Amino acid sequence: MQPRLWEFFIEEAKKNVGTDDWDDVVKEAKSLASDTGKSWHERYINSVEWKAKSLQVLSRDNRVCKDCGGLASVVHHTTYDFCGCRNEVDWCVSLCRLCHARRHNKH
Repeated sequence: MQPRLWEFFIEEAKKNVGTDDWDDVVKEAKSLASDTGKSWHERYINSVEWKAKSLQVLSRDNRVCKDCGGLASVVHHTTYDFCGCRNEVDWCVSLCRLCHARRHNKH
């Protein structure tokens, strides 16, 4: 997938929405991304924007896993309702890979 595809959807959404409200823009971008066959979430988590936000969360949490206290290497959304929104990082936690898998019942 192209690394800046999510950013493309954001720019298109800005044109379509006709407002500066970021949450409305994100909702439209999610809709546009979903219309192309892949989920908006799949496209978003591969975006440059998400990579920057995930680094912000890991830094905020000092790379400490919120579940076990080990070394965190991934960021987990506690809810997907705020993906792409301004306050998205408030709804994310740093986890180690094992705890992340447990959260998704993949252990």
